Amino acid sequence: MITKKINLVVLIAVLLISGITGYYIATIYRELQAGAVEEKPVMQIKEPDKIVNPDTQIIFEQQFSRCSHIVISEFKEREKVIGKNIAQLRALYPFKNGYQVNFKDNTLTIYQVVDGWCPQEEQRCRLKDYKGRIAIFQGPDAENDVLKRVTNLYTDQLPEETKNKILQGEYEFENMEQLNDALENFDEYL
Repeated sequence: MITKKINLVVLIAVLLISGITGYYIATIYRELQAGAVEEKPVMQIKEPDKIVNPDTQIIFEQQFSRCSHIVISEFKEREKVIGKNIAQLRALYPFKNGYQVNFKDNTLTIYQVVDGWCPQEEQRCRLKDYKGRIAIFQGPDAENDVLKRVTNLYTDQLPEETKNKILQGEYEFENMEQLNDALENFDEYL
């Protein structure tokens, strides 16, 4: 008889636990169903792509890796970009080729990293000794210059101070015109 009572108590406990568990599961299910109501999408207004037009200001910047100079110049491919949006511009001037393209307001900025020297540095020139004669070298610095021509002036014919300055690389000019002006002063030593 005691075992029958224990069985009855266990049966009632199992029924109670099952009922409470079912109630909680039903409550959770109703909450999930209430949150699953399908919402209609909200209408989004997409701003039209900005297009380069003839009035768009174009800024073209080039940074030269060897001298770190930034040169801002006229963009010579203006006709090529008219009518293009930012995605098309980035395809024309990709990042992998050193470009960064930005389009803000009515200004297009094309920035390019160029591996080399800027045009100003490329024009630099200097007088140096070449096999006993004065020679003209052109390039950004004494280690990256190119022999342009050898003059008829012999290094030994110059005054000692001038000769030493040339041998030490102190006769450097911004361009060939300045160098030629300086060379005219050496005519008396021919």
